[in-house]
Amino acid sequence: MPVKVRYTNPFPGLSSFESQDSELFFGRESHIIELRKKLSNTRFLAIVASSGSGKSSMIKAGLIPSLQQEKLAGTSADGWHIILFKPG
Repeated sequence: MPVKVRYTNPFPGLSSFESQDSELFFGRESHIIELRKKLSNTRFLAIVASSGSGKSSMIKAGLIPSLQQEKLAGTSADGWHIILFKPG
């Protein structure tokens, strides 16, 4: 009897990747490193780019999991308190 294997599509379509999708999110490692460097020097970081370019995915599935896994130099032992919000 053949074994039925189910594959799920790893891409969220038009929705952004979420933090729980971090294992599926790749290709932006150099950007995440750069964002971490900038955050180690300032408390505010604005990420501005064209609509649909992956800003939300990079933040939610790239930067946030990176900050949760490894704290930045000079930050408190408690780490980051992450709050997501959308203007509007």
